[in-house]
Amino acid sequence: MRPRPRDFFDIYHVAENWKVSFADPETRDILRRVFECKKVPLDLLNKLGDQETHDFHEAAFIELSSVVEKDKNLESFLFYFDYVKALIKPLLGNASE
Repeated sequence: MRPRPRDFFDIYHVAENWKVSFADPETRDILRRVFECKKVPLDLLNKLGDQETHDFHEAAFIELSSVVEKDKNLESFLFYFDYVKALIKPLLGNASE
């Protein structure tokens, strides 16, 4: 597995621009199907609470500053990490479904 800090950045922007709610059953179903297509276990989301997971992805975050569009304000990695953790919280109890 490789660090994916861009995913946290992209999830933030998609969720904010399209007001995505992971409490919505349709969104949860889509997310489950995306994880299945990528052959990634949905319970991997439970690891977002681990400091080790945070550190793993944060290590590659510096690379984002060179590829993020100039008109987008780049926050700290912790900002995006915490945002995604809060966003997916409704799924955590159902991650193995």
